[in-house]
Amino acid sequence: MNADRDAAILTYVENAVLNEGEKIVWRGRPSPGACARIDLSRTIFGVIFIIVGGAWTLLVINAHVLMTIPGVVGLFYGVRLSIHTLTYYLKAGHTYYAVTNRRILIITAGRSISVDSVTGVEIKELRRLEKQDGTGTVTFRYKVTVGEDQYGVRKFRSVGFKDGLWGVSDVAGAARAIAVLQPAVEDVKPNAPKE
Repeated sequence: MNADRDAAILTYVENAVLNEGEKIVWRGRPSPGACARIDLSRTIFGVIFIIVGGAWTLLVINAHVLMTIPGVVGLFYGVRLSIHTLTYYLKAGHTYYAVTNRRILIITAGRSISVDSVTGVEIKELRRLEKQDGTGTVTFRYKVTVGEDQYGVRKFRSVGFKDGLWGVSDVAGAARAIAVLQPAVEDVKPNAPKE
């Protein structure tokens, strides 16, 4: 059944997603365990909220019902934070990766098929994290959150990777295929005068 679904997804991509002259040079699937570790810090904070909220609720339940509200809010917030790991784990079973000679495709096939396409100019920084067995993760596009302090000075708040190929079995092959997509440094000239 899984092989049939994989073949159907690949056929769909080749027929409906790829442009003329575009071909798949690398493809793979994410590891559910690697996807579950994407946002592990959020899950840890969620577990802490669950413990503190549960303890608060149990300690003050006999005092007054209204005193339990902060504990219940902490419990719900902790569950909300912790659920992300499970979501990423389950989503990995429906995710496919493909690198073509023109772009990166992240395909999610649930009830419907969605395709996230990343071109070479969108690749900000290519990072490869490889284990000894050849598996690993390739990250290539990140999100920068910028804010201002009370004086209106722009400050970086956080930099987090948004896109990547998480837990793939051939991380070196994926990184090579993606590296070909990146424009050469001399090709990118910001603020170059027009001729």
